[in-house]
Amino acid sequence: MWLVRGVTVQRATLDFSSSSGGHREVTQLLADGVLFANAIELTDWTGARAQVLVCESCGIEHCAPGGWLAPRAAGDLMVFTPAFEDMGSGDSERAEYRPPPYVANKGIPAFSRALYASFAEVCNELPSFDALPPLCGRDLALCLQLEAPGAVLGRFPALPELEDGKVLVTADEDRRLVRLLSETLHAIGACDAVRIECARPNTATMPLYVDAPRGAHEWRALAMEGRIPRLLPMHGHVAIPASEGAESR
Repeated sequence: MWLVRGVTVQRATLDFSSSSGGHREVTQLLADGVLFANAIELTDWTGARAQVLVCESCGIEHCAPGGWLAPRAAGDLMVFTPAFEDMGSGDSERAEYRPPPYVANKGIPAFSRALYASFAEVCNELPSFDALPPLCGRDLALCLQLEAPGAVLGRFPALPELEDGKVLVTADEDRRLVRLLSETLHAIGACDAVRIECARPNTATMPLYVDAPRGAHEWRALAMEGRIPRLLPMHGHVAIPASEGAESR
């Protein structure tokens, strides 16, 4: 995942003359300098998913395919996941609702509560943080699948599963970690809601190596928080079932 550190806005002019619309002044949002949303005023932010990159020839949602994200709350972070539910309906829907290109380049974007509030200051239609749907375990697992090297967790729309033979195993400890990762992935995937929190100081990352097209690739998806296995959706952060109280950590 991509933990966004800062957002800025800029004014831009879109040329709608090819659709008899003239020119339209819009507000664009940049996340860490990357164009996150190209016309805030033209995107419907009130639904379960939003087309953050609309057609630049007319500004109408669904005219151009792709550019869709789904805002979800994950504790004190919010994550703009791909629109997995819509994408899973079929091949045409997978093309129509695919995420913006920056997801492949930067990762799935995540905002802190404070940064989301900064976004809301320039986008009145954004739901309040506390009104966002929760990030469910299935969607978190699908996020990990999307970002995993060498398709080690399979490919969407299949549910994430460790692919046999893709994790390089050279010792019994590697086999134990592979088994532990698989069990933790299944456990998180069954959760109705998950939180993403900063890892505790006693958290140890457990790297594995994946047989990827360009050679062995280090994969940091598993950590041990004391004796408790955790998934690592991004550097320094662990995924925790929402049903697990903060006091238990």
